[in-house]
This record gives sequence, structure tokens and C-alpha cells, in this order.
Amino acid sequence: MLRILLAAAVITIVVNMIVEEEKSTGLFILLLIAWIDGVAIFFAVLVVCLVTTINDYKKERQFEKLNETAESEKRVNCIREGQEMEDVQIGDTIEKHPKRTHIDDLVVGDIVRIETGKTIPADAILIEGKDIEMDEAAVTGESNTMKKVPYEECLAKIEHVRAHHPEDLNKHTAVPSPVLLSGTKVFKGTGLYMVIVVGKISFMGELKESMEGEQEETPLQQKLTALSEDIGKLGLIAAIATVLVMFISYFIIRGKDGGWEKDDVGLCFSYLVLGITVLVVAIPEGLPLAVTIAMAYSVMKMYQENNFVKTLAACETMGEVNNICTDKTGTLTKNLMTVLEVWVGEKPYNVEADHNILSKEAPKEAVDAFFEVLACNTNVEDANATEMGFLKFLEASQYDYNAVRKRLMPDSHSYDRILFTSSRKKSSTLLKKDGTDWLYTFGNVMKILESCSKIFNKEGKEVALTEDMKHDLLDNITKANTRALRTLGVALKRLAPGECGDDHLDIVRDEIYAVEEGGLTFVGYLGLRDQLRDRVLEAVTILTKKAGVTVRMVTGDNYETAVAIAKECGIIDQSATGIEKDVAMTGFDFYERVGGKTWLCKKCEDEKGKNQKVAVEEDKQELVLDIESKKESEEKTCPNCNSKLEVTAKNMGEFAKITESLRVISSCRPGDKYLLVAGLRYMGNIVGVTGDGSNDAPALKKADIGLAMNAGTDLAKDAAGIVLLDNNFASIQTAVNWGRNIFDSIRKFVQFQLSVNVVALVLAFVGAAIISESPLTAIQLLWVNLIMDSLASLALATDSPTMDQLERPPVKKDEYIITKVTSSVIDRGCCRT
Repeated sequence: MLRILLAAAVITIVVNMIVEEEKSTGLFILLLIAWIDGVAIFFAVLVVCLVTTINDYKKERQFEKLNETAESEKRVNCIREGQEMEDVQIGDTIEKHPKRTHIDDLVVGDIVRIETGKTIPADAILIEGKDIEMDEAAVTGESNTMKKVPYEECLAKIEHVRAHHPEDLNKHTAVPSPVLLSGTKVFKGTGLYMVIVVGKISFMGELKESMEGEQEETPLQQKLTALSEDIGKLGLIAAIATVLVMFISYFIIRGKDGGWEKDDVGLCFSYLVLGITVLVVAIPEGLPLAVTIAMAYSVMKMYQENNFVKTLAACETMGEVNNICTDKTGTLTKNLMTVLEVWVGEKPYNVEADHNILSKEAPKEAVDAFFEVLACNTNVEDANATEMGFLKFLEASQYDYNAVRKRLMPDSHSYDRILFTSSRKKSSTLLKKDGTDWLYTFGNVMKILESCSKIFNKEGKEVALTEDMKHDLLDNITKANTRALRTLGVALKRLAPGECGDDHLDIVRDEIYAVEEGGLTFVGYLGLRDQLRDRVLEAVTILTKKAGVTVRMVTGDNYETAVAIAKECGIIDQSATGIEKDVAMTGFDFYERVGGKTWLCKKCEDEKGKNQKVAVEEDKQELVLDIESKKESEEKTCPNCNSKLEVTAKNMGEFAKITESLRVISSCRPGDKYLLVAGLRYMGNIVGVTGDGSNDAPALKKADIGLAMNAGTDLAKDAAGIVLLDNNFASIQTAVNWGRNIFDSIRKFVQFQLSVNVVALVLAFVGAAIISESPLTAIQLLWVNLIMDSLASLALATDSPTMDQLERPPVKKDEYIITKVTSSVIDRGCCRT
């Protein structure tokens, strides 16, 4: 639209200058009159650009303030060229202080001290350290910490495995990693790391670079582009018709009178000028300003309702979203785990109603063992959400876990910890009690149960685990999972001297230490649940049942828990007794069934009616994403039409069949989420995606609108179009409502202005045909469009959203902005004229 206005302005200035110069009216009149129409159009464009630029600048400043980090957090203790201390002048004296280097100034070879809680600023190798645990949730999505050991220890471990267990050498968990990826956070430990990669080729650098690229048009921009093209065509047809009518009239008159007059050249040129005027009249100069005002006002109001909109275009896109892929933890739920049930002594207990029920009714020996294992496997100082749930439960049960830890784990040398990983699904602690070595372990209840051969019975005695006991236990676990409880098992084992090596940690098989492989005694399990956020059920119900938006949960949780939470928040029908085919599945199953990723040319598909596969397929899942780490727009083009290829599922037929019913993807990996978003967009859907980790950034960027959590990483918020300040899914309903309100306001304004413009166009055409001049000049029409219509746009743009706007399905991507109602209003205006 703005380009059409600029072209009209240039043409108007050129034509008017020629006409005025022909009249020889003088330089002053030439500048005063010939330029006025064109400059007025330029002014209209300038106003629109300034309003948009100022709004975007304010949003960017607000976003920077939102992500503002203290300067001290951006500096690290750095050893460079062997020097760790630097001279600092304090008053009249010079003192030695640790060298604090800004993270942007780090170079390869710098040695940096590890500080708990700090984010690693560059890719690095651990060269010295003890008890180093890294929080890689921002990268991998896993909330559990990863153990890191120095490079030299890793080399020694490799040689040991090569000599004694060469078959395990290719297993990535056989040897702990010394690699520290940029963007990950130090959970605990002290040590030194050496910077090996910085800048754009570091892990975070490549991920950030993959977020760059040309911004695609939003659905509303596409509709307005189509409208402007149609208006341009209409104006051009009207202008040509006007000029033809006037020239035909001229030739008829001259044919009767006979001969040419000397002023005929100027007269014919004035016909062309009038045609240009008709073209300018057809263009709604106030429309871009009206759109900008409507979005700017809505952005301001949305901020007050916990939706921080980074760019104006993002707010209107939410109004047309018909698919939302949302995380569970922290978005649908509060990420506050609460222990609701404990199974111990062959019986489940409801600890939500009575925290002391275990001490009252359960066998003491089993309860003591249960509490002790839990206390020794929990990080007290830096507890995550699950561990905080454990600690609150222990406190509510009046169990002094600090005294137990002080007795059994007085310092870091008194125990060994085998950390939880996504593949192991359990964590273990090796410690000494009463002169005997013990293994305390907890984690996924099914993984724990696989290694158990004994159990604490109803009397609190250790007995053999029979099939009947196991069947009864599994029955209770299934019931707990169907109530959205996350079940974690607890087990222990008395170790014989020298069992599995002097330190019990010598042998690893299939990511499980040999000491964990069997002979454990099952103590019990606990069931935790993450409570739903306020208004989530109401928001999901409104969006899915009334607003016509499909909501899908995409989570890393297990299948049973994901389905239970989906039912609780209304994503899956709460009354359903079973799950129909394809309603819920794991990320692995989804990825396998749709055949992985490939690149297809949408243009060739539209023209030939079938997919044209033209690129190498990507089937592997890696730590981060394969395709997202590249600039696919630069690397992949169609060999047939040279159009940009779109990433999507290899088997689109199966993808369409699955997504018709799909509502939950559990155990979801970053690549699964990206593929789901890409495939939905390829099918023509307008997709919104929530995310909080750096690994979510590619999916947030790929979606039509990304919704990042305020508690998320900077990279996730950079990739998103909207930041949810309260981290609540219910705020998405607010964003959808405001987005639809924006579209309605713009549609009302289009109806209002086009009725005026069409009337003016008819007047200009009729006047040209009858009296050989337009009753309205271009500057008069600009006054109407820019001043009168802009005031009208202010009135329409400040309408508040209503719940009625959520009672209808979203506007389709290819739906024309002018409806039958709008066209009928315009037609009536023309008839009255």
C-alpha cells in the first residue's frame, strides 16, 4: 500500500510540474501548486512510517529493559596470559583484584573460573573442577542436571573403558563429558574452564544466527496487500476509462468542428492529469495509518493484560491463529510439584489430606527407609521444582532431613552421586552408614522396579518381590498416572565390600552402573502433581469449544502424565474413558510415522497437485535441531521454479491424518516440536507456539507467532513475537481476543473508507465524462482520507474487545478482507451517489 502511495506521489508531482510549466505561471506558483498534491501524499506516508517506527522503538526499549541484566552478571573472573590479578586504583593506593572480564571480550584460550549460578558465555572445555553439575534445561529441555568432569579425567576414563569394556566405547554415556556449551548454567561446583569457541560459530552463536532471516508477511499484511492490488487495479481501470471517455468526447467534438487548435496539446495533457487524479482518488491513503493506530493502541492495552508485544504485526496475527502448540510445565501448570500420594508397605496413602498418616499407619521400618533415601538423593541448596516438592513433603511430615544429611553426608567426600539423565531416568547416591556401604536410588518408578528383587512388605520386612506383589504395585502406579500424578520410585541396596569395584563405580552397562543393575529392595513410590495455573481450564475451553482454535500440548513428560494433565485442563475431553487413536502419542512415534523432515516446494505442489521432493531428507535427532541450525532459506531452493523450499514432514498424507485428531505429544524432543509446527504451517494453518528454553527458539521463530515465557531464556524471548509476562496460558486467550478485535476494527475502517473512496471515484469518473473535469481534486481527497478518515480510524481503533469475538472461528488465511456485508454497504453508497 505504501509503495502505491509513493508511486502516486511521484507521478502527481511530475505531471503537475509539467502542466504548470506549460501554463508559464512562474517559479513561485510552480513550487506552490505543482508540488502540493505529491508532497501531501509523501506526508501521509511519512506519518505512517513515523508512527510505526516510534512504536517499534518503544517496544524494543521495553524489551531491552525486560531482559536487562546487571553489569556485574556480564563479567567473569578471567585468567589471560597467565595473569589472574590486575591492578586497581582505590583512592591513592593500588590494590590487586581478580581480573573481571566482560563476556563479550572473551577470546579463545581464556581460562575462566566457574561460578555457581552463572551462564557459560562461550563454548568451553572443563580443565579443572570438582562436583561440577550443569543445568542444560535451556538447551536440551531436560530439567535434571548433568555431571561434568575435567578433560584429563575423561581421557583416563576412555582408556579404562577401551581396555576393560571396549564394547561400551561408542556409548555416549560411557564417559562423562568435559564440554560446557554456551547458554548452559552452572548448577553447582568449582573449577576452571578454557574457552574454545566464541562468537557466531559457538553453540549459542549458531542458534542466534539461525533466528535471523527475512521476516515473512503476516496474514493481515497479505490480506491488505491483496486489497491494495485490487484497489490499484480498480483505480487503474477507472483512470483509463476516464481518459478514454474524455478522448472519445474530444475527438467527437473536434470531428464536428473540424481542425485543431493550438491549445489542444495542453488540453489532451490535462486529460492525462485527470486520469492520474482518478487513480489517486481510488487509493485509500488513510488505511495504513488506520492499521498502525489500531495496532499501536492494542499493543498498549495488551501490555496492561500481561502480553508484551514486541512488534505491531504480532498482535494482529494472534487474531487469526487457529492452532496453538503449548508447553505444559510452567505454562499450563505452575511448576510447583506437590506430593499427593505415597505407596509404602504395599499400600497407597493419601498424604495430601493428612501429612502424618505415614507415621500413624505405615510400617515404621519402611517409612524410615523411604524418608532417608529421599533426603539423601535431594539437592537441598539448589533444589529444582521436583526436589522442592520432596522437601516440602518431608517438612510437612515433620522429618528432619538436614540432621539425616549431616549424619550420613557430612561433606562432599563422604558420598558419590550418580546423576539423573534423560536416558537413565534415575539418580543414585553411594554412602556409608554404620560401617556399611549403601546404594540409595530414586527416579522413574518403572526403571527402579526393573532392578528390584525385594520389597518392604506390610510388616516393614524385606521379602522377595513376587509376581502378585508386582502386579498389585503396577496396578496402583497406573491408577496414580491416570490422575496426572508423576510417580517416582524409591529403592535401596546394602553393598558388599568391593562390589562392582573398590568404589562401586567401575563398570557401566547401557548407561546404568553395574551397582544399580539388580538386587535392590523396593521401598515405595510417591506421586506428585504440578497444579494447573489459574484460569487455564476456562481459557482452553473458550479457545477450543467457542473460538475454533485447536490447542495441542507438546511436553517432555511421560505419556500417562501428559494425557492426565491434558484431560484436567480440557485439551482432551474430560469425560473420555479411553484415548482414541492418534489423540495422544510420544514424540518418537510422531516423528517416525510422519517420516521425519524434508523440504518441499509449495508452488510446484499447487501447480501440479502433488508434492515435489527436491532436497535431502533429515531424519536424525540431535542435541539441538539439525535443520534449524542452518539458514534454510539460503541453502534450499526449488530446482524447478527457484522458489524457496519449505521444511515439512516427509509423509504429508500421514501428517494430515494424524494432526486431525492429535492433541498431545509426550516425551517430545525439540525436533518433534519443530516438525509439528512446520507441517501445520505447510498445510496453511496459522500457528502459535509457546516456549521458554533456547531449544524452543527455532520452533518459536518458525511459527506465525511465537509466545515466550517471561521466565524463559533471552534467546527464546528474542525469537518470539509476544512475551507472556505472567507465564500463564490464560493470557493467550487475551491475546487472541485483542488480535480479533484489531482485525474487526480494520475491517470496519476498510468498509468506512472504501465507501467514501468508491463514491469519490464515481464522482470523478462521471464528472470527467460530463464536464471534462473532476469535481474533486487529489488534495481534496487527501484531506478526506488523512484528516477525516484518520479521526474516524481513532474512534474505530479504540473499541475494546468483547467475548462475542471469541464465539466464532478465526478468519481463514485466504479469506478476503472485504466481506459481502462490506461490499453491500459500498454498493448502496455508490447507488445513493
